[in-house]
Amino acid sequence: MIPSPKIVVVDDDAVALNAIQSSLHRLDTACLPVHVQAGVPKIAHPIKGIKLLFVDIHLLVGGVTGAAVYDVVGQVLERVIDERNGPYVLVTWTTHKDEHEAVLKHLSAHYSRVPPPIASIQLPKEKFMNTHGEFDSAQIATELSDISAQYPQAHALIRWEDAVTRAAGDVVTTLANLVKRETMFLGQAGTKLERLIKAIAQRTVGRENVASDVVTAVNEGFMPLLLDRLSHLSDATGDLTSAWTGAIAEPDKHSDLQAYESAKLNAMYHIAIPNTGVIRVGSRGAVYKVPAGFDFERWFGIKEEALFGEYIQINDGADGAAVKALKSNSEWFLVGVRTACDDAQSKKGSNRVVLALEVPIEQIPAKVGVQKENGPILHCPEYERNDTGRILVLNWLYMLGLTMGNFKDLNLATSFRLRDSMCAYLEHHFSVHASRPGIIDLKKR
Repeated sequence: MIPSPKIVVVDDDAVALNAIQSSLHRLDTACLPVHVQAGVPKIAHPIKGIKLLFVDIHLLVGGVTGAAVYDVVGQVLERVIDERNGPYVLVTWTTHKDEHEAVLKHLSAHYSRVPPPIASIQLPKEKFMNTHGEFDSAQIATELSDISAQYPQAHALIRWEDAVTRAAGDVVTTLANLVKRETMFLGQAGTKLERLIKAIAQRTVGRENVASDVVTAVNEGFMPLLLDRLSHLSDATGDLTSAWTGAIAEPDKHSDLQAYESAKLNAMYHIAIPNTGVIRVGSRGAVYKVPAGFDFERWFGIKEEALFGEYIQINDGADGAAVKALKSNSEWFLVGVRTACDDAQSKKGSNRVVLALEVPIEQIPAKVGVQKENGPILHCPEYERNDTGRILVLNWLYMLGLTMGNFKDLNLATSFRLRDSMCAYLEHHFSVHASRPGIIDLKKR
């Protein structure tokens, strides 16, 4: 329950550590000092939640130079900052200002477990030392106050993350305030809070479904509360508005994106690839790789080679070798299109899946293209996966209803997941396709 520190200072010099601590104290904040001795940081485990990280470049005394120095920094940071840490600013705090760029390039190339900072700056120690070799805490504090001005985009993003955290905190506070004030102060709120939380979870997904997935039940109940607050983020002081105004120059000017940037953003919005764990089989938006040896004719009544023609349009004159390469690099998937309500309530029965072909955009040769969106055909926006721009083509004519036993028998494992907004888009498109009138009209054309 003890929160992690947001500011961490790493140095082998106790005096320098104290200087940063004193400077931050002047700014009415605090930090966790991490003393490095013989190249080993005095810390129990990596921290997740750091926003500002100071590190000295030279953490060993004498004899070590160049890449060996940077390796010490990398090894120390791996033990200090968790690889899942969110956005943070990295400050090299050193008397060797000419090595700032070199150490950062070394960290980027060789220490993948050190998360990349959203911004990095260099703070030369000698700038803040007087003639007696003592640090000027007041001057350091002034410099630290100006960090946000140097990187307005990073500052705005971190400000927004803090605002979101406050919004989540407001949900929890509002819930807690339903318990009597005296009960809260006396530490007797546990049973009361349990009743409230359990009631929310049960009303949201159904009493009989809570035990099977408590996390989903609680999340589904809290989500409307959080979404409302996120849609109306409080900015009484104007800090958030000021931050974004400084971060976005000429907001009415068109932002030109490269194709790969658009693909990366689309991937961020529309697909989720878990870093740890697995996506639950049968869940909404789950995307399953069709295994080798899958019997397309048995399940869909059409051979695999013929199926390609339902997803890829090959015109006369297309290069046969290029088409063959495209087919071998395209992948078949089954996309779960379970409704949000059924997914939240873990309803039994069959799970609808639709056959989709993932096509690498860059490898589509001349006179070849994916089938146009029309009737049962739907394209997901181009996205990036495994460093390749791709498009997912769905065809509602090739749908299945699979039981959990079918998933097991077919050896279907989840590869990634379509996010909820994309799932809603698929459902809308399917409903339009399934309910199109198809009425007879004999008027002259």
